[in-house]
Amino acid sequence: MWFTVAINFLPVSLVLGEDEPVVPLRTIFGANVRQLRRQRGLSQATLAEQADISIDMVGRIERGQASPSFDTVEAIAAVLSVSATALVAGGDALLDTSNPRGNAVQRINGQLARASDAQLELIERLIAAALEKNA
Repeated sequence: MWFTVAINFLPVSLVLGEDEPVVPLRTIFGANVRQLRRQRGLSQATLAEQADISIDMVGRIERGQASPSFDTVEAIAAVLSVSATALVAGGDALLDTSNPRGNAVQRINGQLARASDAQLELIERLIAAALEKNA
């Protein structure tokens, strides 16, 4: 199963269930934090201070070199005014919950996270068929 996420505006394909490497979650998380921090006009120092972590930790997180605790993830999400789940999701739509589309994508993502492999395969076929019909 293929998934594509945006990391620093470059699409990266993830392959699940095969022997090909998967982009580490900390890399996706870090890229999303960096993108949102810059969009919000925050420096690493400001994010660090408001999230009560070190500047070094912010840098390591953004480079995908650190795996923050859940408490740190929640603190960063609060400073950036997004949900914690948006920071580990891919794509701009998931990060922008200020519009109905972003909220819908986030809700769908939450439902997909609970689906079984068989359900995901069926959902993937349904989405492909729906998108082809509307194209």
